[in-house]
Amino acid sequence: MPGEVLMAGGCQLYAEGICNQQDDSSNSPKKHSSSRSKAEGKRRFLGATAGEKPLRRAEPRRGVTLLRPTAATSKDVVRLAARSALRSFPGGSPDEPLLLVDLGKVKSQVELWTRLLPQVRPHYAVKCNPDKQLIKQLHSGDCGFDCATMQEINAVLSLGVSPGDIVYSHPCKPRTHIAYAKSQGVSLMSFDNSGELRKLAKEFPEAQLLLRLVCEDSSAQCPMSLKFGAARESWKELFDEMQHLKLNLAGVSFHVGSGCKDPESFEQALQDALEVFGLATERGMPPLRLLDIGGGFPSDEETFSPLAQAVSEKLTRLFPSAAFPGLRIIAEPGMLILPRHSAPCVVFMVWFQIMRLEK
Repeated sequence: MPGEVLMAGGCQLYAEGICNQQDDSSNSPKKHSSSRSKAEGKRRFLGATAGEKPLRRAEPRRGVTLLRPTAATSKDVVRLAARSALRSFPGGSPDEPLLLVDLGKVKSQVELWTRLLPQVRPHYAVKCNPDKQLIKQLHSGDCGFDCATMQEINAVLSLGVSPGDIVYSHPCKPRTHIAYAKSQGVSLMSFDNSGELRKLAKEFPEAQLLLRLVCEDSSAQCPMSLKFGAARESWKELFDEMQHLKLNLAGVSFHVGSGCKDPESFEQALQDALEVFGLATERGMPPLRLLDIGGGFPSDEETFSPLAQAVSEKLTRLFPSAAFPGLRIIAEPGMLILPRHSAPCVVFMVWFQIMRLEK
C-alpha cells in the first residue's frame, strides 16, 4: 500500500432521518434538543435562510493518523492503523464502521493527474468523501472543489478554501441553497434548464454560469444523461432566456458518466462544447472563459493513462490556446483522487476486516 500516512476515520450518525455530526472532542454523539421538532430539523438541514449554518451530511467524525514504519509490510501498516483506530474508541471495540484512507495514495493520485493532464485543474468531487483531513490535503495540493450541495460548500469553506476554488455543479438547486452560495461568495455554478435560470435571476443574478450539456454516455458504468444536461434542441431557448434575464454565461460543462473508459465520449462532448462557445460568439456575448470536462475518470493508472492522453490531445486540437487565450479548463474527479480501498461503499467491508485483524 503506497504512501506515508494512513488516516483512520469514524462513523456516521443519523437522527430522525437527518445526519448530524459529532464534535471531534467528544466520544458521545450530540443529541437533538427535545424542543426541536422534526420540521425544525428538516428546516435547518435544508437551510431555510442564507445566513443560517446548515447541518452537514454525515462524515467521518474522528481521525487517527499513523506514520508508517519504514520496515513494515503493507499488511502490517493496515494492522497498525486498525489497532490505533480501535484503541481510540471507548473499550477499544467500536460497533461502528471505520474508514482507512492512505493519504500518501491520495497525494500520488493528484500527482498522476497533474502529470497526465497538466492543462486541466482538478476540482475534487466532495460527494465522493467529505472527510476533513482529505479535503485539507487536497487544498494544500492546489486542488479546487466540486460541490453539489450547500452542505458540501459549507464543509469546504470551513476548512479555509477560497470561494473562487469551488464550482457549485448541481444544475438543479433549491432557492435557499443558491442564496447561501451567494452569501458565501461562491459564484460559479451550473444549470441545464430555463427554470433554473429564472431562480438564478431572482436569487443571484451576478452568478457566473456554466451550461451543462447532455452527453452520449452509454458506455459509462454510471450514465448521467438521463438526469442532467441540456440537449441540443434546448440550446437556443436557453440562450434566449439568458439574454432576456441578463445573466452571465461563463462557460460550458459536461459529464460523460462515472467509470467512462471510452475516449470517443469526450470527443463528442468537446465538439458540442465548442459549438456552444461559437454560439455565444454569434450572439455577441462576452467570450466564454471556462470549460469543465466533468468527472468519471478511472482510478487505475493503466486505464487512466491512455484516456488522459486522448483527452489531452482532443483539448489541444479543439481548444488551442491561440484561439482561446486565457481559457480555464477544470475537471471534477472523485474516485480517481480517492483510493479505491477507501471509498464510502466499502466502509463496512473495511470495518469487518479490522475486527478480524483484532481477533
